[in-house]
Amino acid sequence: MHSENTGKLFIEELSRKKGKVSMCLSNDEIIEINEDIVLEFYLYEKKELSFSEIKKIKESAEMSETLNKAYNLLAHGLYTKKEVKERLLRKKCNPYVVDKVIKKLISLNYLNDKIYLEEYLSYAKTKGYGPKKIKSELIKKGINDALIASISFDDQEEIIETQAEKLLKKYQNLNYQKKYQKIYNHLLLLGYSSSLISDVLENKIKLDGDKEIEILRKDMEKAINKFKNKFIGNDLKKVVITYLMKKGYKYDTIYEVLKEYDFYED
Repeated sequence: MHSENTGKLFIEELSRKKGKVSMCLSNDEIIEINEDIVLEFYLYEKKELSFSEIKKIKESAEMSETLNKAYNLLAHGLYTKKEVKERLLRKKCNPYVVDKVIKKLISLNYLNDKIYLEEYLSYAKTKGYGPKKIKSELIKKGINDALIASISFDDQEEIIETQAEKLLKKYQNLNYQKKYQKIYNHLLLLGYSSSLISDVLENKIKLDGDKEIEILRKDMEKAINKFKNKFIGNDLKKVVITYLMKKGYKYDTIYEVLKEYDFYED
């Protein structure tokens, strides 16, 4: 049944399937809604609706759908306001409705950037992140400058030392220079300043001469085995020296250990 020039339409049918309700109007338009909206607007078959009422129903349906998408997102973890907004917009949600949803989530305390910050700092501490990485990540997530400025980084040296101890075990079979560079670069990527890293590592990593020679001998054996089928005599010596210097060994140390091998020449 069609209504002409009355400024109103009728609900021809309300069909339910898997928790969703399809509202078919007398102009053959179908609007997807949920049971809450049915109750909110007291909808039933053959009910007459004005165009303004239909507009409100559509807005309410869109709001409900967008809110459900946000709830589904938040069910999987904490997000910032910026992250939720970006993800909803990527799902092609109406920007105006998204803003309303964000405000509602904030009012319900489902979105709270201060709580997010506290949780992230706890996570960052377990990962050993430094100030630069933490600030960079929080800026990406949309945390405001005032909250970021409130963060205290008093325990940086202690965290660097803890991370360095773990890395020393990992790189124990590397020579001093290679070991130092690996640990330094790792800490730099974690977000600490180069000067603070250098200060801590200066006291943490000591050159053990005997250990250095032991590691050098192993690397020298590898180098000789790698190149002995291509080079002999002085040429082999030169390529082995170059190889070991690239690994961070000092020339004088390499030269002294090379004397232990038959291809050594003055």
